[in-house]
Amino acid sequence: MLLVKNKAICPYCCKVFNLSRKQKEKLKSGITKRAYCSHACASKNKKTKRLATCANCGNEFEPNRTQWSQYKRGVIKHMFCSIQCVGAFYSGENSPRWNGRRSVDERGYVRILLGDRGGYKYEHRIVMEEKLGRKLRPEEDVHHINGNRQDNRPENLMLLSDSEHGRHHATLMWEERKAVNR
Repeated sequence: MLLVKNKAICPYCCKVFNLSRKQKEKLKSGITKRAYCSHACASKNKKTKRLATCANCGNEFEPNRTQWSQYKRGVIKHMFCSIQCVGAFYSGENSPRWNGRRSVDERGYVRILLGDRGGYKYEHRIVMEEKLGRKLRPEEDVHHINGNRQDNRPENLMLLSDSEHGRHHATLMWEERKAVNR
Protein backbone atom coordinates (compact mmCIF):
# COMPACT_ATOMS: atom_id res chain seq x y z
CA MET A 1 0.00 0.00 0.00
CA LEU A 2 1.38 3.33 -1.04
CA LEU A 3 0.95 6.34 1.25
CA VAL A 4 1.41 9.95 0.09
CA LYS A 5 0.49 12.53 2.79
CA ASN A 6 -3.18 11.76 3.55
CA LYS A 7 -3.79 9.68 0.45
CA ALA A 8 -3.52 5.93 -0.13
CA ILE A 9 -4.22 3.40 -2.86
CA CYS A 10 -6.93 0.84 -2.16
CA PRO A 11 -5.38 -2.68 -2.35
CA TYR A 12 -8.62 -4.08 -3.84
CA CYS A 13 -9.78 -1.59 -6.49
CA CYS A 14 -6.53 0.48 -6.86
CA LYS A 15 -8.45 3.73 -6.41
CA VAL A 16 -6.65 6.67 -4.74
CA PHE A 17 -8.57 7.85 -1.64
CA ASN A 18 -8.17 10.14 1.38
CA LEU A 19 -7.31 8.38 4.65
CA SER A 20 -9.55 9.06 7.62
CA ARG A 21 -8.07 10.03 10.99
CA LYS A 22 -8.84 6.54 12.41
CA GLN A 23 -7.24 4.80 9.42
CA LYS A 24 -4.06 6.88 9.86
CA GLU A 25 -3.87 6.05 13.57
CA LYS A 26 -4.38 2.29 12.96
CA LEU A 27 -1.70 2.24 10.26
CA LYS A 28 0.84 4.14 12.39
CA SER A 29 0.26 2.03 15.51
CA GLY A 30 0.51 -1.22 13.53
CA ILE A 31 -3.02 -2.41 14.36
CA THR A 32 -3.68 -2.86 10.66
CA LYS A 33 -1.44 -3.11 7.60
CA ARG A 34 -3.99 -2.10 4.97
CA ALA A 35 -6.56 0.62 4.48
CA TYR A 36 -9.42 0.39 1.98
CA CYS A 37 -11.41 3.09 0.21
CA SER A 38 -14.75 1.60 1.40
CA HIS A 39 -16.29 -1.14 3.52
CA ALA A 40 -17.32 -2.91 0.32
CA CYS A 41 -13.71 -3.14 -0.91
CA ALA A 42 -12.53 -4.32 2.52
CA SER A 43 -15.11 -7.11 2.70
CA LYS A 44 -14.58 -8.16 -0.92
CA ASN A 45 -10.82 -8.37 -0.41
CA LYS A 46 -11.25 -10.47 2.76
CA LYS A 47 -13.59 -12.84 0.94
CA THR A 48 -11.02 -14.42 -1.31
CA LYS A 49 -12.57 -17.41 -3.01
CA ARG A 50 -11.33 -20.70 -1.68
CA LEU A 51 -12.40 -23.54 -3.91
CA ALA A 52 -12.51 -27.10 -2.70
CA THR A 53 -13.42 -30.33 -4.44
CA CYS A 54 -16.27 -32.41 -3.04
CA ALA A 55 -14.94 -35.80 -1.89
CA ASN A 56 -18.08 -37.55 -3.13
CA CYS A 57 -19.20 -35.98 -6.44
CA GLY A 58 -16.01 -34.12 -7.46
CA ASN A 59 -17.77 -30.77 -7.99
CA GLU A 60 -15.90 -27.62 -7.06
CA PHE A 61 -17.55 -25.45 -4.40
CA GLU A 62 -16.73 -22.62 -2.00
CA PRO A 63 -16.67 -23.99 1.58
CA ASN A 64 -17.72 -21.81 4.51
CA ARG A 65 -15.07 -20.39 6.84
CA THR A 66 -15.58 -23.00 9.55
CA GLN A 67 -15.34 -25.91 7.12
CA TRP A 68 -12.21 -24.44 5.51
CA SER A 69 -10.55 -23.78 8.87
CA GLN A 70 -11.28 -27.30 10.17
CA TYR A 71 -9.96 -28.82 6.93
CA LYS A 72 -6.73 -26.80 7.06
CA ARG A 73 -6.14 -27.75 10.73
CA GLY A 74 -6.77 -31.44 9.97
CA VAL A 75 -9.94 -31.71 12.08
CA ILE A 76 -11.88 -32.98 9.06
CA LYS A 77 -10.34 -35.09 6.29
CA HIS A 78 -12.88 -34.55 3.49
CA MET A 79 -15.01 -31.64 2.33
CA PHE A 80 -18.47 -31.94 0.79
CA CYS A 81 -20.68 -29.62 -1.25
CA SER A 82 -23.94 -30.82 0.34
CA ILE A 83 -25.35 -32.95 3.15
CA GLN A 84 -26.48 -35.49 0.52
CA CYS A 85 -22.86 -35.95 -0.56
CA VAL A 86 -21.81 -36.49 3.06
CA GLY A 87 -24.40 -39.27 3.44
CA ALA A 88 -23.51 -40.88 0.13
CA PHE A 89 -19.76 -40.78 0.88
CA TYR A 90 -20.01 -42.26 4.38
CA SER A 91 -22.32 -45.13 3.44
CA GLY A 92 -21.00 -48.61 2.73
CA GLU A 93 -17.25 -49.14 2.68
CA ASN A 94 -16.38 -45.52 3.58
CA SER A 95 -18.40 -45.68 6.79
CA PRO A 96 -16.25 -45.68 9.94
CA ARG A 97 -18.47 -48.50 11.21
CA TRP A 98 -17.94 -50.65 8.09
CA ASN A 99 -17.00 -54.18 9.01
CA GLY A 100 -16.89 -55.87 5.63
CA ARG A 101 -20.57 -56.90 5.50
CA ARG A 102 -20.08 -58.97 8.67
CA SER A 103 -21.89 -58.60 11.98
CA VAL A 104 -22.37 -60.70 15.08
CA ASP A 105 -25.94 -61.34 16.22
CA GLU A 106 -27.19 -61.41 19.83
CA ARG A 107 -26.45 -65.16 20.14
CA GLY A 108 -22.83 -64.77 18.97
CA TYR A 109 -23.16 -66.11 15.41
CA VAL A 110 -21.46 -64.28 12.53
CA ARG A 111 -23.85 -63.00 9.84
CA ILE A 112 -22.91 -61.92 6.31
CA LEU A 113 -24.85 -59.23 4.43
CA LEU A 114 -25.94 -60.53 1.02
CA GLY A 115 -26.50 -57.94 -1.71
CA ASP A 116 -27.75 -54.41 -1.12
CA ARG A 117 -31.23 -55.32 0.09
CA GLY A 118 -30.15 -56.03 3.68
CA GLY A 119 -30.63 -59.81 3.74
CA TYR A 120 -28.29 -61.68 6.10
CA LYS A 121 -27.16 -65.29 6.13
CA TYR A 122 -25.15 -67.08 8.81
CA GLU A 123 -21.50 -67.52 7.88
CA HIS A 124 -21.30 -71.09 9.22
CA ARG A 125 -24.13 -72.13 6.88
CA ILE A 126 -22.38 -70.48 3.90
CA VAL A 127 -19.10 -72.25 4.74
CA MET A 128 -20.86 -75.62 5.09
CA GLU A 129 -22.69 -75.14 1.77
CA GLU A 130 -19.36 -74.44 0.05
CA LYS A 131 -17.81 -77.50 1.72
CA LEU A 132 -20.68 -79.77 0.59
CA GLY A 133 -21.15 -78.11 -2.80
CA ARG A 134 -24.92 -77.79 -2.32
CA LYS A 135 -27.52 -75.73 -0.44
CA LEU A 136 -28.40 -76.84 3.09
CA ARG A 137 -31.89 -78.14 3.71
CA PRO A 138 -33.99 -76.36 6.39
CA GLU A 139 -33.87 -79.44 8.67
CA GLU A 140 -30.05 -79.51 8.64
CA ASP A 141 -28.03 -77.78 11.36
CA VAL A 142 -24.36 -76.83 11.47
CA HIS A 143 -22.58 -77.60 14.75
CA HIS A 144 -19.41 -75.81 15.93
CA ILE A 145 -17.15 -78.59 17.24
CA ASN A 146 -15.09 -76.38 19.58
CA GLY A 147 -18.18 -74.45 20.78
CA ASN A 148 -16.91 -71.09 19.47
CA ARG A 149 -19.76 -69.71 17.35
CA GLN A 150 -17.43 -67.30 15.57
CA ASP A 151 -14.90 -69.97 14.52
CA ASN A 152 -16.29 -70.87 11.10
CA ARG A 153 -13.36 -72.81 9.67
CA PRO A 154 -14.57 -75.82 7.66
CA GLU A 155 -12.70 -78.26 9.94
CA ASN A 156 -14.58 -76.87 12.98
CA LEU A 157 -18.04 -77.40 11.47
CA MET A 158 -20.12 -80.57 11.52
CA LEU A 159 -23.42 -81.16 9.68
CA LEU A 160 -26.21 -82.69 11.80
CA SER A 161 -29.95 -83.07 11.50
CA ASP A 162 -32.18 -81.09 13.90
CA SER A 163 -32.75 -84.11 16.12
CA GLU A 164 -29.07 -85.19 16.10
CA HIS A 165 -27.99 -81.66 16.99
CA GLY A 166 -30.45 -81.47 19.90
CA ARG A 167 -29.34 -84.91 21.14
CA HIS A 168 -25.67 -83.92 20.86
CA HIS A 169 -26.14 -80.78 22.98
CA ALA A 170 -28.27 -82.66 25.52
CA THR A 171 -25.46 -85.22 25.89
CA LEU A 172 -22.87 -82.43 26.32
CA MET A 173 -24.98 -80.71 28.99
CA TRP A 174 -25.53 -84.02 30.83
CA GLU A 175 -21.77 -84.70 30.85
CA GLU A 176 -21.07 -81.15 32.15
CA ARG A 177 -23.56 -81.59 35.02
CA LYS A 178 -22.14 -85.01 35.82
CA ALA A 179 -18.60 -83.56 36.00
CA VAL A 180 -19.70 -80.66 38.26
CA ASN A 181 -21.57 -82.97 40.69
CA ARG A 182 -18.57 -85.28 41.24
